[in-house]
Amino acid sequence: MNINLESQYRRDLVEVCRRMYQKGFVASNDGNVSIRISDKEILATPTGMSKGDISPDQLIKVNMKGELI
Repeated sequence: MNINLESQYRRDLVEVCRRMYQKGFVASNDGNVSIRISDKEILATPTGMSKGDISPDQLIKVNMKGELI
């Protein structure tokens, strides 16, 4: 995965979370938001973190089995 592309995906996911929170579509710690960034990798918000305050470096990357990368 291209590092610049992954960085953009991280920023985009954080922006989606921020907008969802601002519009009241999700309470701060409800659920998870994720994006599939390759055939084998997913970026996701960690459990229990506010969607309105998350930063790109707090996102987790997992494989298709859900194992932390």
